[in-house]
Amino acid sequence: DGVDDAIIVKDAPETDFSKGNFTVSGWVIKRSKTSNWGHYSYVGKWDGGANPGMNEWSLCLSQKGFDDIPSFVIETQYGLQTVGSKLPLMINKLTHLTGVRENGNLKIYVDGNLDNSTSVNDDGVSLSYNTTGQNNFIGKSIRSPKSTEL
Repeated sequence: DGVDDAIIVKDAPETDFSKGNFTVSGWVIKRSKTSNWGHYSYVGKWDGGANPGMNEWSLCLSQKGFDDIPSFVIETQYGLQTVGSKLPLMINKLTHLTGVRENGNLKIYVDGNLDNSTSVNDDGVSLSYNTTGQNNFIGKSIRSPKSTEL
């Protein structure tokens, strides 16, 4: 039904980005406002903010679980690193989102335009990502009761 579904793709070396630069993007239509972490997930390798060390990266439809600010987040040995959009997503509008990790910076693009960026806190040490073997998800959440494993 496209409302609360998820696709789970088994972990593969191609999605374990380690210290490298990477880009994740796709099209989304946000059908309802985010509330209590509902309707916030989009795509990523993420177990949950309450499970440190079990996350890698996520492109989200909400930054704080109760807003409609798209965000791109990675987990590193220094904790969560996040960049959020400057504006909320419009409900029922087709939007292209892109999250980029490039040379110590996180960037988020909305409809092809750079919307916001931030430097990643790595304390001058080479940044590495958790490569926990986390599966990839597309859709509601990796924990969604309606999911199809590929």
